[in-house]
Amino acid sequence: MRPIRIYLIVYSDKGGWQSTVHRDVDEVLQTWLSFFENGGAIGFVHVGLNRPPSIEFEPTAVTWTNRLLVSTSARWAFDALGTYSAKIAEVGSLGLHLAFSGWGYVADRDEATQDLEDIAQPSAVPTTTAQGLDVYGGSAWFHALSTSNPAAYHAAATRGIIDETTYITVEEAMPWALRKALAIERASFLMREHDSSDPTAVSRALPPWVVSASLNALPLTARCANSLQAGGIRTVDELRQMNSNHLLKLPNFGKKSQKDLARSLWEALSAGPPEGVGDKRAFDIPSRISNSFDDQLELIERPTWRSFREAFDASLSSLKKNVQTVVRSRIGTGQRRMTLADIGDEMGVTRERIRQLEGNAIQFLKRDPFWSKVLLRKIADLLDERDDSLPVASLGLFDPFFAGSESMLGEIDFVLRRVLDEPFHILRVNGCDFITEISQEEWNATVRHALNLVETALPTEPSKQDLRRQVEGLLGQRGHELAAELWVCAKNFALFAIDGEGVERLAGAGTSAESLVAATLASSDNALHFLDIARLVEETFGRKIDIRRAHSAAAKVGVLFGRGTYGTAKHCPLGAEEVAVLRREAEDIVLSGPSNRQWSCFELAQKLHELSLDFDEHIDQYVVDFALRESEILSDLGRLMWVQSGKRATGTADRIDVSQAVLALLSAAGMPMSKTEIRRELSRDRGLSGFFQIQPKGSLVKVDEDRWGILERDVPLTLTELTDLYIFVAAALEQSQQGLHLSETMDALRMGFPAINKVESPYTVHGVLQMDPRFKVSPSGYVYLACWGSPKRISQGEAVIELFRRNPGCRLTNREIVSRASDILGRPIDKFNIYGALRTIGAQFDDSSGTWHVDNLEADEELQVGGSASRCFSE
Repeated sequence: MRPIRIYLIVYSDKGGWQSTVHRDVDEVLQTWLSFFENGGAIGFVHVGLNRPPSIEFEPTAVTWTNRLLVSTSARWAFDALGTYSAKIAEVGSLGLHLAFSGWGYVADRDEATQDLEDIAQPSAVPTTTAQGLDVYGGSAWFHALSTSNPAAYHAAATRGIIDETTYITVEEAMPWALRKALAIERASFLMREHDSSDPTAVSRALPPWVVSASLNALPLTARCANSLQAGGIRTVDELRQMNSNHLLKLPNFGKKSQKDLARSLWEALSAGPPEGVGDKRAFDIPSRISNSFDDQLELIERPTWRSFREAFDASLSSLKKNVQTVVRSRIGTGQRRMTLADIGDEMGVTRERIRQLEGNAIQFLKRDPFWSKVLLRKIADLLDERDDSLPVASLGLFDPFFAGSESMLGEIDFVLRRVLDEPFHILRVNGCDFITEISQEEWNATVRHALNLVETALPTEPSKQDLRRQVEGLLGQRGHELAAELWVCAKNFALFAIDGEGVERLAGAGTSAESLVAATLASSDNALHFLDIARLVEETFGRKIDIRRAHSAAAKVGVLFGRGTYGTAKHCPLGAEEVAVLRREAEDIVLSGPSNRQWSCFELAQKLHELSLDFDEHIDQYVVDFALRESEILSDLGRLMWVQSGKRATGTADRIDVSQAVLALLSAAGMPMSKTEIRRELSRDRGLSGFFQIQPKGSLVKVDEDRWGILERDVPLTLTELTDLYIFVAAALEQSQQGLHLSETMDALRMGFPAINKVESPYTVHGVLQMDPRFKVSPSGYVYLACWGSPKRISQGEAVIELFRRNPGCRLTNREIVSRASDILGRPIDKFNIYGALRTIGAQFDDSSGTWHVDNLEADEELQVGGSASRCFSE
């Protein structure tokens, strides 16, 4: 006796129909979950001695997504495992129940009341039909007929046909032409998701007048007819109970016989029903249809819509209104695109229910061969051997079928992505949407590859044309029409400069300030000041960068050739051989000195000049620094300082700071030192540039006109007295609203700050005031509040200029100029400081009278000069 078994039949998008047999319920559950977790699976469980063929479950399967249905016997066998609905469908004699829970998900109970009625409107798919001929699509084919062939639809409706059942009932009584038209439309609809060369699949889509026919009536080849006879298959109806694997097991029945049999079935359908009601004679196949099998498929192809808009709207009109709303909301037709949750909230159902409705609608649309046979062919023709990109908005220019495509981006994307899946995609590139064969992920990866190619090609400086060829070569046959768009992406990332021969070459990569500055320097014939770099970046590339950012970027990517002036290696005034000679000589100078001595490039340049290595006076500290960059025996300390490699000092952090070195010298000396003494002592251990300046830092303070000391040791004021000094001077400056000159300092402080008598020099006072951030000291000797920005006093030279402005045409002796300019300035003027101002204004000296006079000096507004600072402080 045959044992009772547990049958699991599953349909998935990836694997089609698959069935397994089990003896254990846990094993069934695990197998089902393996399909369910991959998505897109519909399962059936039955307990019994045998089961119907998998194909008979298909009409029910199209209604459900990621759900399991159990037969009545399985429902009671697994009652404790989950919860189930009442009977919602039948397959043969099996009643089917929807599993609500216990099988890897939890479903809403209202799902059991939904079937294909949610998809195709006017009625639901019947679960049983006359003669069992309703195998694939139920009554949906007849409702779709209203748009695909309205004339046939109305003719059938007038004869009482409203669904599959009524069609089977009255089919034989209809006129010959209507019978043929309905049969072809029905088969076309039912076969949209099946292999047209599979005779078993074709047989299940055929009308009654073919199903009831003997196979001997078909124009079969001898081999095919003999194989079928040997297998005991005599009618088309018997063929419907099998699948292609059964046929291929027949003796001498191979792929060719399978295709021949399918061709014969299509020819029988194309020939139309036998003449006369109930006529079962052999088919008289006209010679006009005995041509290729592909031509036979065209005989039952659906009508071609005049436009994409017409086809899409007609397909959607076959859906119920609520399903149409779901699809259009998901596309964003005339509104923003909505999420499943948003649509569910608006319609008052769950998010999962909206997902099911959308999935069912997509499955319904997929069954229309128009999309795969017409739409894909049109797009393929447009892309075939195309040299330029295919924008979605321009489709109507190339094919009137796509007229108005610029407003149908969502609909076209929906069909390509959800209905057809492959092989075309809508790609967003450079702000425009294109149709192509490569996906967005593939395009993004190709763009990354192109940008990497630009970066890696930078050292070779390829021409713009060569780089373009390399970039466009990254696209193969698929997506080749997007080569120009790929170049745009790469070109926006690349920076080009024109070389001496007028050829555009790659000079930089990226959009950072460093890349822009590097490209600007590469395209310039001369080294550039950072102010000019910022200006040229904006003029050349249309991108504005801050001056400080330009300076910082130039310091990173350029070579310093002067104060604030940067270039590249090509801007060095020496050739490669001259640079090598210069490097060797500079290295010899450093190696000949103390091992830890730090050398400035200024010193090295001087010594090279002494050796007559000036290369036509092209040698300076910056050229020396550039030459030493390739040195393998010297280390760069930054700021044009170098030292022998391998010694204690190995980097910028080890460069001897001038202020620290000065403090160390002063501490060792035990007394203040002059700038000349400090320079002489410091140069023994550290190289110094031509411009040597000591800045107050930490305890380092200027105690006299040319002497420096240590605050705690060389300034005779206690910490409390220093604090009082800061407070007193700040208040006095705030009251007077003008700076205090060195010549006025001691007198101004004596009456209000007694401790000033301990101090010998006003330079000491200005030195300690400069150490407080509230004060500034100008080069002309004024101390003032830092918040002012200037001392609010004129200089000696300005006083001389003001004197002649107030007295145009006057002639004055040196003594008169000094006296009267001192009155304007409010303090005595050194007579030697008047000559620079006199030269500035073009004054002329008359030897006969010993006077100075100025011609054509415009009388400008007088400078507002206050009274004596001493008077303000003493008051």
